[in-house]
Amino acid sequence: MKKRLFCLALCMVLLLSVALTGCGKKETLEEKLQQQATTLSMWVVTENPEGVDEDTAKIVSDAINAITNANFKVRLVINYLTEDEYRAKLDRTIRDYIDVRATQPVRSITSDSTETVAEAETEVNEWGFTVIKYPDLLENQVDIVYIQGEDMYLEYIKNGWLTALDNELTGSSKKIKEYVNSALLAAAKRSGGTYAIPNNHTIGKYTVMLLNKELMKETDYDAIYKQGKINGLFNSYVYSYLEDMRNKKVSHGGTDVVPIAAKYEDCLNLLAHYWNIDPDTLENREALSVLGYYYTNPASTARSTALRFDSLFTNENFTNAFVKLKEFQMDGNYFGTETEGSRVAMKLSEMDYSEYVTYLQDSSEYYPVIVKNPTVKAEDVYGSMFGVCAKTMSVSHSMEIITLLNTNAEFRNLLQYGVEGKTYSLETDPNDYNLRTVQLLPEHPYKMDVFKTGNAFIAYPEPGMDPAIWENGREQNLAVVGADPLLDVSFRSIAEGSVKAEAAPTATAGNVIYDYKGGLSREVLSQNSALKEWLAKCDEQGKGVYLLQTTETVSQNTTSFCYYYNNRAAATATANYADGAMTVSYNEGGAGYELGLLSVYSRKNTEFRLAAALNGAETEVRITKRYSLIPLDLLHTNTYNVRVSTGIAKTSVDTNEVIWNWITGDCASAAAGVPNVLVSTKTLANGNTKYTYLVYTAGVGENYTVNAKPTGSDTNVTVDLQFNGTVGGSGYALWLVTVETDPTVTQVTFDLSFNGSKVTPAVTTAATDPSFTYCGTLDSELVRYLDEVNTALVARIDACVDVNELKEVIAEMKILLTPHNGLNHIAPASTYVMLADFVADHDLETLNYALLCATSTASVAHKTLEVDENDQVKTVDVKRDAVAGEDYVLLDSPFKLYNTWLQNNGYISKR
Repeated sequence: MKKRLFCLALCMVLLLSVALTGCGKKETLEEKLQQQATTLSMWVVTENPEGVDEDTAKIVSDAINAITNANFKVRLVINYLTEDEYRAKLDRTIRDYIDVRATQPVRSITSDSTETVAEAETEVNEWGFTVIKYPDLLENQVDIVYIQGEDMYLEYIKNGWLTALDNELTGSSKKIKEYVNSALLAAAKRSGGTYAIPNNHTIGKYTVMLLNKELMKETDYDAIYKQGKINGLFNSYVYSYLEDMRNKKVSHGGTDVVPIAAKYEDCLNLLAHYWNIDPDTLENREALSVLGYYYTNPASTARSTALRFDSLFTNENFTNAFVKLKEFQMDGNYFGTETEGSRVAMKLSEMDYSEYVTYLQDSSEYYPVIVKNPTVKAEDVYGSMFGVCAKTMSVSHSMEIITLLNTNAEFRNLLQYGVEGKTYSLETDPNDYNLRTVQLLPEHPYKMDVFKTGNAFIAYPEPGMDPAIWENGREQNLAVVGADPLLDVSFRSIAEGSVKAEAAPTATAGNVIYDYKGGLSREVLSQNSALKEWLAKCDEQGKGVYLLQTTETVSQNTTSFCYYYNNRAAATATANYADGAMTVSYNEGGAGYELGLLSVYSRKNTEFRLAAALNGAETEVRITKRYSLIPLDLLHTNTYNVRVSTGIAKTSVDTNEVIWNWITGDCASAAAGVPNVLVSTKTLANGNTKYTYLVYTAGVGENYTVNAKPTGSDTNVTVDLQFNGTVGGSGYALWLVTVETDPTVTQVTFDLSFNGSKVTPAVTTAATDPSFTYCGTLDSELVRYLDEVNTALVARIDACVDVNELKEVIAEMKILLTPHNGLNHIAPASTYVMLADFVADHDLETLNYALLCATSTASVAHKTLEVDENDQVKTVDVKRDAVAGEDYVLLDSPFKLYNTWLQNNGYISKR
């Protein structure tokens, strides 16, 4: 009886309680029942190896729904999946849900989506009360999703599977902004919108210089520190202190004091950001470069600071600090390793706030100096997020749940730990009520990662965590200066994004545009989980012709990606559209399979059927339909990347000696329309292999096209190149194919067709790798040239035998690396003694032009000297390249691309 009475009371509480997130006017029972009842699904990752059992899930679900029913009229169904199974199952469910919605009538949904909802149904419970009857989930319904990393986030945005949440964040869910770190939330923006809410947590690390108290007290530096005069590593007092410690080390036989227990490179990276771009991968390397951004205040540098491309050795502050640091390295008695029995004068350490405050205690062995504050890095943003599926039943209700996960401790702890007394127990510190310790109970195993279930700061710490972990984390997040300056910076992606992507073909009424790519690889297609599952099912059913039709209609245009799979025998295939039928025709023979992608573009109401023919006779096609596209980027897979760059001008390559000698030598006598190919192979620093195929064809007009289709397998790749152009005239075609493979790929070959006919081009294997990369509007030859210059100059610095020689070399580098708009201001070669060998190998005007381009956000014209009528030497612009015999094509410097990218994304203001 007591249990029955308790349940009756609970029903009344659920019906009459007020919202957790705010109070409005009181509602009558009848008004509350007329609200729209919604059932949502939530997808989360559990740490339980076998998932969460049914009884435990119900315990947690009932408690959570007691809140969501009463406050939002929402029933929440939680799907618990393990880390390994999560992504594949969620992907498949979203695709299946889209298919169901396209083929079956579905229950109406809330007004913030594309359909409407009927009034809530009610029912009479066993005690005679009228209560809300919550609808069942639709088949494969997906609403609230945990985002499992950057790749998933970007792919879901690209697929259109996530809803932009910015309107909610400025409206009913604006409370999230009070609880989630603003820098973290801002960093989650992609493609102009916020598509998921990062789970708030302790962000980044401090970089701290630690100075030995005992050693500083033996000198006058203890008092200097306490006066606040030591604010970083590159500080005259620190230099003097380290010099004294070096002398103490030598006087004690080298066994007592280690002046600097840190790597030289770690100290160097606190001085400046170095632009050291790899010309093959276009990724920036952490190593000394003559171009970079001097940190005037490394502690506060964030993405809102544009890292300029300055000529570093023209900066006196940088030069002085660099010479001193290099002096420490060259001496041999400064940098060392902490060992048992040794005393360390100075060391660098990355740490959390909780560790930092221990060094502020009187009992600490070291004085701490923060040299770099925490910044938001990729793992902070993308490591754990919640988003709302674009196919949700309700964006607003889904965001109400996500808002609770970020702002309401009771709800947050329910998802994290379940129900107190059933899935966990809670012990309170008798000295501090706010410090509580969780113990998981074995009767109902329920284990979740506190960083993957919402705002960490409003959850109880996990068992074994420091009870004060969140208090320390909040303090640390107050010091976060913003996003890391290089967050999301990739010169390759920025350069590729600088070129407008080609739009899909648009068909007119009654018209059908199609393209068939055959000879595809099962292994490559199987890297997509949906295609892998389909191919496996086809083979289970036996031999035949199978079709996976994936379709999407936007406005009046329909796009279909149709995957044809003939596992009967090896076959060649062609596609043809006639009499309302799109037919893929096979000529069979041998053993194996034929796998191809038929892309079809039509108007919405254009009707046609998909068919197949074997040896001239129509045959059965076993069709599977999906009402969402499964696009597959055949050029970019898990094992290789193929990039095609067309429209390359001679002026872009005539400074590359290997390429220019090939064009003016091997290609000079080639007949019009005959392709010539320069091939090179190179092993990259990351272990991958880079294959480049540069194709030059004389007598071809500018309006040529190149299509690349990889065939073969994921470890033995053949690139089928379809080259089409008009032969005639004095024009030329110059284009590049780059294939980068991981170590699993054993072979790469290419086939070339010109205007539909396979050709055997004249192939030259480069004796010396040209290190040629072409990407978007980026001046990749400028990158290559600057890399060569930097390598030579850094090698000259490293060759210095003492500090005096180093100072002389750097004094000449200051002159050499000062860019001048007026060429008559360039110092003559006779100026250089220490750099005489370098100057002998490099044209000073070319170097000056490269420096002007590298340090400017505007396009820089080529220059020459001219004598005017008054016999005055002046610098004038040159539009025509005398070497190539055509007008210069001015491409973008890395700095220009990077700066434009910062502006376009709102990280810095447009000037």
